[in-house]
Amino acid sequence: LDESIASAKFSLRFYGDNDSTGITKTLLRLGVFQYEMGNIDSAYSIYSQIDYEQCIISNRMNEYHINFGIIYAECGDLDSSIYCFQRVLDESEKPEDYILCYSNIASCYIDSGAYETAIAYLDSTLQITTVKTNPVFELVYENYFIAYSAIKEIDSALVYAYKMKELNNFLFQKKMDQEIQELKNLYIRERSLKTKVVKSDQALNQSKREFLLLFIVGLLGLSIGAGVILWLRYKNVKSSRDNLLITQRLLRSQITPHFLYNSLSTIQGMILNEENKMVFHSISPEGVKLLQKTIDKIELPS
Repeated sequence: LDESIASAKFSLRFYGDNDSTGITKTLLRLGVFQYEMGNIDSAYSIYSQIDYEQCIISNRMNEYHINFGIIYAECGDLDSSIYCFQRVLDESEKPEDYILCYSNIASCYIDSGAYETAIAYLDSTLQITTVKTNPVFELVYENYFIAYSAIKEIDSALVYAYKMKELNNFLFQKKMDQEIQELKNLYIRERSLKTKVVKSDQALNQSKREFLLLFIVGLLGLSIGAGVILWLRYKNVKSSRDNLLITQRLLRSQITPHFLYNSLSTIQGMILNEENKMVFHSISPEGVKLLQKTIDKIELPS
């Protein structure tokens, strides 16, 4: 409640002069918070500041009258309290509002000692609905018990004490059932979330496996591609080398006969011209080796 009060007061600081509806709604809540904290004077002061015309505009007249009626009763102004609740009875069409107002009017008459009148108003609440499990009937049964006890009708007082106990047990069981259902729903949501997390983990692991497989396949493809490229390059280089060898052989097949013929013709000419020394120098060990290699390279027809 302290935080709610602080929040409401903080909100009031930011409303402009033209935002009367927002101010009215906030003051209605702030007054209730102060009442629940036991600050009756503060609650009364706040509700005294509320512009009733804005309550009409925002359709919060019944909320204003019910809350202010309760505050008036706590302040001891029973006539004003009854007036507020009677305004709600004149304007509202909700059964819950009728029960609440009749029981609060009965409380005012109990406080003033008019127990018979209080019981008459309480009887009116029982005629509104046959469903007596609404929490507002707690106040009805409590007031019945107080009024009958005050006029010494103990049997009637015990009847409503028993009904009050039954209603409290019912409301307690209902609350327990709601809390159990909330726990079940929480458990179901947790199981559902856990299942989603497991599926998400499985999908993540599957994605990892697929990525790893794709990476391996990519490396394998890259390796194969690189191998093919290297093999094609090797074949290209080998083909170029083979072509060079063929060209070389072709040139040798053309050069070696002419070279041998020219060499022998030269030696023959030297011998005929009696240039023996020149022949001797020409046929040197190096020259013999050159002629031998040249002859070895000649490919004889088969």
